[in-house]
This record gives sequence, C-alpha cells and structure tokens, in this order.
Amino acid sequence: TLSLHDALPIYLREYFHGYLHDALAHCNVSVEDQTEQYVGKLLTLFARSEQLFEHTSEGVRLKPLVQMLNEVLDPYAGAPVRLEAVVVGATAADAPDIRRMPEVLRAMTSLVDNAVDFAASEVLITARFDDQAVSVEVRDDGPGFAPDILGKLGQPYVTSRPSGENSRSHHSGMGLGFFIAKTLLERTGARMEFRNAKPGGAVIVVRWPREKVEAPPIR
Repeated sequence: TLSLHDALPIYLREYFHGYLHDALAHCNVSVEDQTEQYVGKLLTLFARSEQLFEHTSEGVRLKPLVQMLNEVLDPYAGAPVRLEAVVVGATAADAPDIRRMPEVLRAMTSLVDNAVDFAASEVLITARFDDQAVSVEVRDDGPGFAPDILGKLGQPYVTSRPSGENSRSHHSGMGLGFFIAKTLLERTGARMEFRNAKPGGAVIVVRWPREKVEAPPIR
C-alpha cells in the first residue's frame, strides 16, 4: 500500500497539494485514499506534478540546489534504504545560485555514504537557505553517534565505526572519512555540526555563509 505522504516528494507536497486534490477528485480518488487500486493513478499524477514544478518560477529558483542534491544522491540510486532530498527556503529570500564545487560534492557524498551504511530504513538530505546562509543536513534513522566520540568527530582517527558494528557494510573505519570531508568543507568556508536526533539517528549539518557558495552575478 502506498500513501500520498510516502509517494510524493516533500518539496512538491506544499506547492501541488491543491492541484493534486483537484486532479484526484476528477479520477474519483480522494487524497486520503491509500488503496493499492489507485497507486498507478497516483504515481502518474505525481510524475506530472514534478514536471510542472520544474517549469514554475519556484522550480527554476530552486534548480541549482536541487541539482547539487541530485548529484550527491545519484551514486545511491540502488541503495537498500529510502533516500529523499528536500529544499526549504525562507519566504522572502532569493534562492542562491550555487557554484559547482567538486570538493563539496566529494565531501557530501562521503557523509551520505556513512548515513546510508548506518540507516535502518531512510536517509533525508535537507538543503536550507535564507538571506545569510545556506546549509545541508544529512539525517538518518540509524543508531546515532556514540556519546563518547560525538565531540571528537572530524578529528583524524576518531571513527564512528570502530569495529563496523551497527553498520550495513560492517566495514571497520579509521576515522579519516569524516576528517577528510570536514577538511574539504572547511576550505570552502563551511562549518560542520554533529549531533544525535530524537528519538534516534545521526544528524550532520554543514553550513556556509551565502557568499561562500554563490556564483558571482553575470555582468
């Protein structure tokens, strides 16, 4: 059984809820209907909604951030967990035109790789922006970081997987993945935060001042 909540990407729910409600009504399907009989119709409507979104002013406005997240997630298309990318912006803020920086993509891919390895069922990547800053949060629903290393993550030879326990790959790390990612991101002007979520799971937040990641205006 597929619900509307599960099938529709978060960033589309807000903008197309009214459209979907009307469209589903024409198909004699209520928004709340989650029966398997209508899954095909729902997915078709969602695909049309996503295509429409790309051509709205909001879709164009968010395109650089969406492209960055998609590039980070592309290697995990066949991952055994659910991955979702979301872009959230302050109402009055213009979306930043993000420069493509290979070091950022490499570092963010490393963080997502760790999240996928430890997640129980899903990983959520959320990009946020306002007039002052841009951030990307990687959140999983796994066991979270051990309290004794939480304050040391990002230092060399401090690892979230001392013997691979609780991870999908059972790979025993040396702590260099977070260290390299942190080093690359800090060189671009970012700051990193590691914490545990409630009720569980790990959260990594990478935050930049807008001017550090925005492309210069075209003159």
